[in-house]
Amino acid sequence: MASNYTDVITKNQIELSFTPPQNYFLTCERLPKIVFTVQEFTIPTLSGGEAVMPNMMNPSRSYIPGDGIDYGTLDLTYLIDKAFAGYRELLLWMKGINAPDDTAQSATYKDLIKTSAPDFAKTMSHIELFGTDAGNRPIVSWKFKNAFPISLGGPNYNAASLDIEPLIGSIAFRYMYFECETFTNGIANNNSI
Repeated sequence: MASNYTDVITKNQIELSFTPPQNYFLTCERLPKIVFTVQEFTIPTLSGGEAVMPNMMNPSRSYIPGDGIDYGTLDLTYLIDKAFAGYRELLLWMKGINAPDDTAQSATYKDLIKTSAPDFAKTMSHIELFGTDAGNRPIVSWKFKNAFPISLGGPNYNAASLDIEPLIGSIAFRYMYFECETFTNGIANNNSI
């Protein structure tokens, strides 16, 4: 811990340049030809467990760290391309794993990825959300492992609007866990957490 203000400023202050709020993209291992241009997202909340520490002498509760982390859902909005390719692929993914219209649709979906994994693992995919600088060089990435969609929102169209705005879709994913890595001048820092 710093003992005085000079130590705080000279030794512990991080660089005061900030991430631009633009240029975020989502890629999906299962959909290698599609890149989603992200409009809005919040990195999911992590909740660490806690356990009550037994203490007969103290009437108030004391806590110690628990034994796991709970990951929130990844919720984001993205631009819908003019051919609706990204939206349609997400729709196929959700229908294929949750409620196929017929057995052929389910079989077709599961054939999209050939693995020796159990059937349920074939419905998952690694996805990566990354941000870039003004030169489109990566500055940060979050890799979500074994993700699958749980909610898909279609475009909202309003012909009465005076502004021409692109159509936006929304998607929510569940996943096993995520890792975060930073980049310097577009080169990975190999500091994944």
